[in-house]
Amino acid sequence: MKPTFAMNKHLHFAALLGAALLAWIPAGNAPAQTIPSLGMQPYTGISVTGVVGRVYQVQYATVMSPTATWYALQHFELKWNPHRFVDNTTPATGQRYYRVVEVDVPTNITPVANMLFVPPGTFTMGSPPDEPGRWFDEGPQTTVTISHPFWMGKFEVTQGEFVSIMNTNTSYQRNGGFWYLQFGGVGGPVTNEVLHPIDACTWFEATNYCHTLTMQERAAGRIPPGWAYRLPWEAEWEYACRAGTTTAFHYGPALRSGMANFRGTEEQPPCGEEEDCINPLGIFLGRSCEVGRYEPNNWGFYDMHANLFEWCLDYWSPSLPGGSVIDPKGTVPSTGRLIRSGRWYSSARRARSATRLGYGTPETLRSDDVGFRVILTPVDP
Repeated sequence: MKPTFAMNKHLHFAALLGAALLAWIPAGNAPAQTIPSLGMQPYTGISVTGVVGRVYQVQYATVMSPTATWYALQHFELKWNPHRFVDNTTPATGQRYYRVVEVDVPTNITPVANMLFVPPGTFTMGSPPDEPGRWFDEGPQTTVTISHPFWMGKFEVTQGEFVSIMNTNTSYQRNGGFWYLQFGGVGGPVTNEVLHPIDACTWFEATNYCHTLTMQERAAGRIPPGWAYRLPWEAEWEYACRAGTTTAFHYGPALRSGMANFRGTEEQPPCGEEEDCINPLGIFLGRSCEVGRYEPNNWGFYDMHANLFEWCLDYWSPSLPGGSVIDPKGTVPSTGRLIRSGRWYSSARRARSATRLGYGTPETLRSDDVGFRVILTPVDP
């Protein structure tokens, strides 16, 4: 990515305290390239002027220095000038400095349907010690840089997609089934299974799906040999889930009934001293639902909080690495492969952005609450 943005051939940064504009920061404080075609003006947000059709990323830092860490906040294809951006993730206190960078998008890639482009960037992985509902393995918080671009499925892989590639359906939650009654749910029987996420597939079946899809798309000339479909590493998954946010959920600090497919009687953050906030009227479907039913995050990804747990490539580890790392991978064998996201049966606590679990024996484990989504990425990462 090329640091770009300029105004009158000088670089500028906007600082915000909450939603209030504080100041312009002199150009000499920022290591960035001047490109006359790209400009940025402050208002209650940022107004970006650039080259229509190109992709740009808004980044922020919490300090203004040559060594500042710039965190990925939002990216967009410029469709008209100017593009107006408002930071709806700004914390109540503190300040942020902003810049815009141009993103190089590979032009020889044609992803399968419903994939969203994600540029490289830096984010904070894990949860702070004071986050309600935090589990022991969610820290220490780690500054993670994802060094490569990738495409990621905006939805969990559906039963229809899985059958089209693998010619089989592993799911327990199929048309006409009364699965939900076993758990006291109110979801009713499944009536359109092809739009429900694939469940009850082992980790190896999920990776085999990715391999088969890769071979199919390479043979069709839609992806080059240096690219492949695979499961995400958990750092890639959390990067896409957070979508520039630092709160417990990409929706904000709370997950309430009706916002995602989880056990809606057990919300977050907790009320009083209980682990969950008990809502007797909360919605509990008792099964998976069609992908895309609830609101997406800021980058356009659906069901990152619950519906199904999602397989990642990593082995589970009892802690994050801490410090600053690039493209971390959990490759040391442990008690299970990592799953993320939460599930239809779980409380909101299990669906937080930082929640991570090691799950069973990947060769044989099948469960009605585990599925996956795919990413398309350069082979080496």
